[in-house]
Amino acid sequence: MHRWFKRATCVIAVAGCSLHGQNGPSAPAFEVSTIRIAPPITPAMVAAGNMHTGMKVDKARVDIGFTSLAELIRIAYQVKAYQISGPDWMSFERWDVLAKIPDGASPNDVPQMLRTLLAERFKLSVHRENRDRRVYALEPAKNGLNLKESPADETTIADGRQAGAGADKPLQVNISNGGRSTVVSGGGFGRTETEMRPDGSMHMNSSRMTIPMLAEALSFYLDRPVIDLTQLPGGYQMELEFSAVDIRYAAMKAGAAMFPQAAADADASRTAELASDPGTGISLIASIRRLGLRLEPRQAPIETIVVDHLERAPTAN
Repeated sequence: MHRWFKRATCVIAVAGCSLHGQNGPSAPAFEVSTIRIAPPITPAMVAAGNMHTGMKVDKARVDIGFTSLAELIRIAYQVKAYQISGPDWMSFERWDVLAKIPDGASPNDVPQMLRTLLAERFKLSVHRENRDRRVYALEPAKNGLNLKESPADETTIADGRQAGAGADKPLQVNISNGGRSTVVSGGGFGRTETEMRPDGSMHMNSSRMTIPMLAEALSFYLDRPVIDLTQLPGGYQMELEFSAVDIRYAAMKAGAAMFPQAAADADASRTAELASDPGTGISLIASIRRLGLRLEPRQAPIETIVVDHLERAPTAN
């Protein structure tokens, strides 16, 4: 077996290390839960930054907003989005979930509690298998790295967040300039600024980003998953440029869950675009090269959560 495949298998095994637990009689569960179809997000809500999205966890409860079943499964099994295989509709319909954490339980038990919730309320059953997938390996370029580390007093902890200043503050999203400029801060992830340009391109500046976080973000804009093989620890200051083509593909990819053929056509077009990208100017590929990194196409076995059964609607609250 080639050394790359051994490394790739190791990386995937680490990313999916919690896949092997099964729900049993003593599996952690929420004390009570409420599940409702999420209302649509309106332009006014976006402009005001008043969106009920994502997951918030404290010692007493879990509040999840505007989240698909595919994302709930990803959180429950602690894997990447590309490690889940199931019906297309599970990525389209959105849900709000409010659940109470039992006394004495830890927020670290929330993924297992979500597994129990999905099994009980949506009748989810899954199995695990390795599937060969086309991926990009994110590696140091031959000419060397060009990465600037985040300030030394910001220590990165296991999940990519920074310990210390800002780690205990809630994640905040501020949108301005008619929705074209966004600042995300708090939650221990530093500060990330994005700005959409009139030509459809986008500039992003992050005060702290780990390489695994970068790899996961890149997967949204490329035609295959990105696997981090750099083995670089810590966080880095990064500037990324996204062309209008990069942005358009990400939007098509996000909206194509209901239309498999449209998604396949978009991927084929994206593959051709990436092959012809000279790696200069404003583009994601150019940004990666400026960081002293490269994306190498490969095949790798990826442990996959395969959905065997899933109900489209939950049992009654």
